[in-house]
Amino acid sequence: TLKGFFEETARQAEGNRWVGELYLAWHRGTWTTQVETKQLIANVERLLHDAEALVALMPASERKTYMPTIEKAWDVLMFCQFHDVAGGVGLRRVHQEAEASLAAQVHALEALIERLPKAEAKWVEPLKDEVSITETAEGFLMENSILRVTVDRQGAITSIFDKRNGVPLMNPGQKMNDWRLYENIEVVYDGWEMSRDWKKRRLDTDLHARCEIRATREGEPFLAVTYALGESKVEMSLWLRGDRVEVESEVDWHERRKLLKVHFESNVLCDDALHEIQFGYVERPTHRSRRYDQDRYEVCNHRYTALTDQGHGCAGLNDCKDGVSAEGSAISLTLLRAAAAPEMQADNGVQHFTYAFEAWEGAFRDAPVVRDGLRLNYPVATADGTAPMASLFNVNAGNVILDTVK
Repeated sequence: TLKGFFEETARQAEGNRWVGELYLAWHRGTWTTQVETKQLIANVERLLHDAEALVALMPASERKTYMPTIEKAWDVLMFCQFHDVAGGVGLRRVHQEAEASLAAQVHALEALIERLPKAEAKWVEPLKDEVSITETAEGFLMENSILRVTVDRQGAITSIFDKRNGVPLMNPGQKMNDWRLYENIEVVYDGWEMSRDWKKRRLDTDLHARCEIRATREGEPFLAVTYALGESKVEMSLWLRGDRVEVESEVDWHERRKLLKVHFESNVLCDDALHEIQFGYVERPTHRSRRYDQDRYEVCNHRYTALTDQGHGCAGLNDCKDGVSAEGSAISLTLLRAAAAPEMQADNGVQHFTYAFEAWEGAFRDAPVVRDGLRLNYPVATADGTAPMASLFNVNAGNVILDTVK
């Protein structure tokens, strides 16, 4: 019986004691497969987060009008957390039905928020820094008051210099925003697993990239990059915003049994990387010294993975990319897979995603990584209407974040 199992485990407690993460050395591909399902789950989570906070601030007598919509969204969201759905390893019909149900909840929650008494909720953004982008013989130079970034003509970053401490974040020959395509053939569990020797399976790709300087209507400059990657097409925009480089991508993905990663090589030396989990982070090794370390060649993160030596650091932020590798001084974020089972054409089609790379000076506890990860996932949201100026909540430290209101 279940009771008997726990009683027997308790009797053997000393011999069964485990300290640290319980990592399942299996099914590493599930953090990436079926992008659209994962993005819809994340969108419902974000909208529930906002809707519940706004409804919680209303008088109790008025909340009941909105609670059926919120409860229905929770029911659908939790049902879709079933491992074959959230893990992206269901049949095509499973994901079609799940995506239709999740999309319906996105529309319902958006309509609910639109019906609420008008207010405004947003991160208070700092004033935008002056950004310049100029063309050079080797590529492009992006610069503001914090960073100086050089980019080659394929859209890869070849150097980052932090003006605050006069320290370069990369060694000569290293690259960031470096997209690499790998073969990803699994004998069994194609949609579930990612090979231990994935780095040995890199494919030669001739990008034939076109890179040019553009600007928004408001005058914000950015680099626009287009190229072919395997059988797929990529459109990418690079933005220098404060202490980070943001990359917005559209990929028309037409691969089979392939793996796409973006690599960020740095000169930050550390034994462990910090991977975000719920309300905190897990430290995992950046080396492969022991068997348990070797098993963790692909791990999960929420909104960031960071490298820090307590004097300075860097981090990769993402808006819905859960699979990541960290080895040495490099972070490799998994962008897309193309499994052939249980669905033959998994993730083929147009995909959109955003990620960023940022640097900071000082200890991680004082870094803006957590806040900026939230900003990337929760863009500034406004609603038309009138309301008095007010601050509903206050925190007494810059590294404390009020996350959820229920």
